Amino acid sequence: MQVLRQLPHQHQLASSPSSSCDIKSIYASEKVREAIRDHEQTIATSTAPKHKAKVVVLGDSGVGKTSIIYRHRYGAHYRPVNATIGASFVSFDV
Repeated sequence: MQVLRQLPHQHQLASSPSSSCDIKSIYASEKVREAIRDHEQTIATSTAPKHKAKVVVLGDSGVGKTSIIYRHRYGAHYRPVNATIGASFVSFDV
């Protein structure tokens, strides 16, 4: 007789967590779809894609080639202390 009482009780416990898991998974999938939709809308309304370019700056020593590049990259307050010997590489978005 105890077995009969336990079976319905166990069945109720088993169905309760699975139904709450179903609700949670539905909620999670809706949130994922909403996030994807928001991301796609952001991409669609964003600015035009950036173009890539490589720029080589040549000139006599001591004329400020590195200063011009670093001023554009880091702002007016940045001043490189050492002279560039050989070549230098700087990457940034325009």
